[in-house]
Amino acid sequence: MIITIDGPVASGKSTVAKELAKKLDYYYLYSGYIYRSLGYLLHKNLNYTAETVEYVSKADVDQYLDRDRLRYEYSQQDGIHLFFDDQEITQFLKEPIVDRLSSHVSRNMYVRDSIVDLQRFLAAQQPTVLDGRDGGSVVFPDADYKFFLTARPEVRAQRWRDMQRKKGNDFTLEKALYRISERDASDMHRSYSPLIIPKNSLVVDNSDLTQEQTLHRVLELLEQ
Repeated sequence: MIITIDGPVASGKSTVAKELAKKLDYYYLYSGYIYRSLGYLLHKNLNYTAETVEYVSKADVDQYLDRDRLRYEYSQQDGIHLFFDDQEITQFLKEPIVDRLSSHVSRNMYVRDSIVDLQRFLAAQQPTVLDGRDGGSVVFPDADYKFFLTARPEVRAQRWRDMQRKKGNDFTLEKALYRISERDASDMHRSYSPLIIPKNSLVVDNSDLTQEQTLHRVLELLEQ
């Protein structure tokens, strides 16, 4: 069983996907952490920058996405943990520079194809809730259930601003709106695997819903 939850930045998809996986006792696969891991490793070990990582060589991608070296682990009790050569790197994946690195490296077609293959490999082993931006459109176009979460831009901007405050970063609402608009444009207009509403997906606009209400709505739709 595969359930995909797609949506733009700050749509609440990660929180809902994580809680849905707990409710159903499914594996939770967060594609963003895989992109973040690759961006972080390329920057740390090979000195790629946000400006150059989009043009990463295939050999470097293969090296840092090697399934024997990069490990994605998830459990209900411990959450997500990423390891490379048996060294945990999870704690580095929320750094601001990694945001930019992951956004830029995700534009590379070979990177996306390689990470799609990795996600399919991981999800083939157990019932999975996949959290991403192309889960229902590209990774699992034949998923059993597809959801697309969204909200009004100003609502998402405030959510993104609140998330950044927890990391010690302070943005005005105007700046937050600019940043998410910039990310939306990048995601929706990239030439390969753009952010779209997947075919046959159920759209949930949670502009006026709490996280708990959004989860409840998704569960209702699954039951129906």
